[in-house]
Amino acid sequence: MFKMITTLAVIASLPIAAQGASCKRPIDAMIKAMRTPRHMYFTANGERTGEMIAIGDTHYLLMKDHIWKPLQINTEDDINDVRETLKTARMQCDQLPHENVNGVETDVYVIKIKPRDDDQSTHTLWLNSDNLPVKGITQIEDADRKQRTETIFVYNQIKAPN
Repeated sequence: MFKMITTLAVIASLPIAAQGASCKRPIDAMIKAMRTPRHMYFTANGERTGEMIAIGDTHYLLMKDHIWKPLQINTEDDINDVRETLKTARMQCDQLPHENVNGVETDVYVIKIKPRDDDQSTHTLWLNSDNLPVKGITQIEDADRKQRTETIFVYNQIKAPN
């Protein structure tokens, strides 16, 4: 779950020249999302796996015992770690036709990252008119696994949990 968030954050922080002009809007959207308080709902391989509320550098993770655990996450450190991996990655961004997500008209972008020959990740982002992702799907395929994670992003009335 944190790997997906970190990977999307790194995509958002990479220089536009490294990704081509087709990546500008999804990159801008992820940077904006990283700076915007949000509530995220995660599903992996079809099963609900978690929830997180992010406000600034404090992320609240809902634990299995239904208690929210605050975590301090230094996004810049995570971005730098993954950026090193992605320096030699092959990347491609494509825009797909518009789609409706929960009543919201969105623009859809697919970002493919191939850091090594034996693995690949595909990130699909649905962006609203405020240029924020409302949904993201990450598919990871490597020699050891295939995983599909879906994230739903909510931005209104975000508060730290009690």
